[in-house]
Amino acid sequence: MANVWTVTKTCILAFVAVVGILIILTSAAYFPPTFEFGFLRGRESYFYSWYAIAFYIHVISSPATLFLGIVQSSDWVRTRYLKLHRSIGYAYVLLVIVFAAPSGLAMSIKADGDRWAVVGFATLAVATWFATWWGFRAARRGLIVMHRQWMTRSYLLICSAVLLRFIAALTNHFELGISYGMMAWLSWVPSLVVYEIVRRRC
Repeated sequence: MANVWTVTKTCILAFVAVVGILIILTSAAYFPPTFEFGFLRGRESYFYSWYAIAFYIHVISSPATLFLGIVQSSDWVRTRYLKLHRSIGYAYVLLVIVFAAPSGLAMSIKADGDRWAVVGFATLAVATWFATWWGFRAARRGLIVMHRQWMTRSYLLICSAVLLRFIAALTNHFELGISYGMMAWLSWVPSLVVYEIVRRRC
């Protein structure tokens, strides 16, 4: 069972890494910003304001947390290089709490789609912030099991960026008709539900 979980975990992290690289490559189109295609299409009217600040903070910090989380998920690094695990952990917490989550919350105000998209992404940002903070506090108090649980939740929420793009690709390819507001929730709620079910049964 342990080997099955190890293989599954490795495959999931490899998928996250591949999509993360694609996200970074796609983000190159935003330097300088282009409004003809992609995420920034139709946002020129309000882009050059507070939104641009939040956008660029998010574009830079979120992929960084994605890849730091991959390293942090490694049992090999955690057991053999504890100091490195802690150092990367501090960087991850800093990026999420100070940059990624607050910028995501700010950007959610202008989310495409209906109000469900706005609420979905706003809730995601707040949940990510608190999960990361509680994970950090648990580590400081020496509550290792609780720390791992909260940081797992935090990283699952960070990985919503990967799932959102995956769901959008499936929706476009198969013409599923899933609204962007629904995607906003599907990108993170099912992951947490599955995690809680597995955690309680194991």
